[in-house]
Amino acid sequence: MSMKKQQQESYLFGSNAAYFEDLYSQYLLNENSVDEEWRDWFKSLKNGSGTVDADHVSIREQVKQVVQNKKSSSVSVSSSQHAHQLKQISVLQLINAYRFRGFQKAKLDPLGLTINDVGNELSIDAHDLSQDDLKTVFSTGSMFGVDEEPLEDIIVRLQKTYCGAIGSEFMYIANTEQKR
Repeated sequence: MSMKKQQQESYLFGSNAAYFEDLYSQYLLNENSVDEEWRDWFKSLKNGSGTVDADHVSIREQVKQVVQNKKSSSVSVSSSQHAHQLKQISVLQLINAYRFRGFQKAKLDPLGLTINDVGNELSIDAHDLSQDDLKTVFSTGSMFGVDEEPLEDIIVRLQKTYCGAIGSEFMYIANTEQKR
């Protein structure tokens, strides 16, 4: 936009913009509701595309109503879905426990003289899971391999990875790419 044109139309911007938008909304609803000079000016704004401008004030009002209605209507989650979501959180916590403490349960003593007491942090009971959950399919989060599998398979994979004959401790590594 040239400097001269900008100076000629500077009244259209800034604090006057809301006024002009309301006036244009009135024009869109009923051309005769605005002064003839404004009608001519609004007609000159047409870009030749053949599309009709929408009334922004009413669109904003409609969006506002939709947002308010969504806020007032709560998202209903069935109790079984909620229970599964809580179990999913517990599974992810169990996976994390193996990552942090699994190396302490590694079978590093071939004679079996050392007792590895990790406590019950690596048990399903410690994470509010039960034998009934072993066949349930859960997301594995960022665990390598598969995205989802039954809890019993997740536990087998965790034990092989973190509690085998060689235990790996890597949670102290700050770089996420190196951890993986």
